[in-house]
Formats: sequence, structure tokens, C-alpha cells
Amino acid sequence: MNTFLRNGVEFDERDRQCLSLALTEVAEARLFRRVQAVLLVARGQCFAAAAQTTGLSLRSVYYLVRRYQESRDVASLKDRPRSGRPRLMQVAIRSGPGRSSVAQARF
Repeated sequence: MNTFLRNGVEFDERDRQCLSLALTEVAEARLFRRVQAVLLVARGQCFAAAAQTTGLSLRSVYYLVRRYQESRDVASLKDRPRSGRPRLMQVAIRSGPGRSSVAQARF
């Protein structure tokens, strides 16, 4: 059975199953919220309710649903590569009793 919404967004049972499965397999919190928002809309909730439930902005929910609709792939909801240098985080490493050194790790 298809779900038709006022704005013309359409999801079928396969979409809902795919999103539900992805929700159980996602390890990253940001991606979890994105998949959850699209799944809520796919189940018939309005965009505003999905935004409020997930803590995302209304604009973000519209954008995520559109991205999913274009590809029908959960991977489209992942962060896209960004330009610029990766952040560096300083990590203190113990190199012996009472001594520590600082190393940089890329995240």
C-alpha cells in the first residue's frame, strides 16, 4: 500500500521496510536521527511532527525526505564530504610513570 501525502511525497511498503531495517543497523547518532525522520514521514506523520520528534529543523526534514526520494537509498542520508582540512584533536598519551606527551589525531 502506498502512502500519499498532501505535498506529493510517496512511500511504499518497501521504503518503510528498508528504512526500518536501516534504523536498527545505524551506529552513528546523526544518521539515526535522519533515518528516523524520513521513516516517520514514510509512516504518515507530518513533517513538523517528524522534526519535533527527532530534534531536526523542519527544513532539514523536507531536505532529507527529498534526498531519499531521489535515490531511494539510505546511504543518501549520510554526511557528504566537506571541503577543508580535517579537525585535529590533541590526545594526551602516557609514556611512562608521571610523564605524558601530546599526540594529534585526525577525526
